[in-house]
Amino acid sequence: MRNQKILVLSTVLLSSLIFISVSCKKKKVPAPILGQTSRGGIVFYIDGSGEHGLVAASADLGTGSEWGCYGTTINGADGISIGSGNQNTIDISRDCTDLSTAARLCYDYTSGGFDDWYLPSKDELDQMYKNKTMIGGFRLDSYWSSSEVSASRAWLQSFNTGTQYGTTNKDYGTNVRPIRSF
Repeated sequence: MRNQKILVLSTVLLSSLIFISVSCKKKKVPAPILGQTSRGGIVFYIDGSGEHGLVAASADLGTGSEWGCYGTTINGADGISIGSGNQNTIDISRDCTDLSTAARLCYDYTSGGFDDWYLPSKDELDQMYKNKTMIGGFRLDSYWSSSEVSASRAWLQSFNTGTQYGTTNKDYGTNVRPIRSF
């Protein structure tokens, strides 16, 4: 009788442990695919790990937006590499009080349940250009990056020719397309 109780108790404990183990396993999110609508936008860049990357909003936010703060250097908004656009946008939004800047439009943007959108850096914008067909909806015109060149200039890119310009005045009005990272 005693051995039977121990056997029943052992079976119950083992079943409970198996149930807990299965219930606690983290469900893996499927790997993103370039061009896929996911995470609030369209995936246009995936890093070497295959798990992280960048998503572009499906439409432009503005067509005549200024970079803003012409004549003022924004400390920290000079990152150009992939991964620096978010910090550039935070720095611009913090130090430039004009609420209609390209960076502020992206910083305040909410879509697909996400509120962590930002203005892409120079290199992030170039990746968008390289994958513009899979993203869609771009004008054959220029787009702002969040990468500042000087107190009066910032980087933009032509989505007609692919050329990047660092000589454009920050008070020039052009297009804005927000991105977010995952």
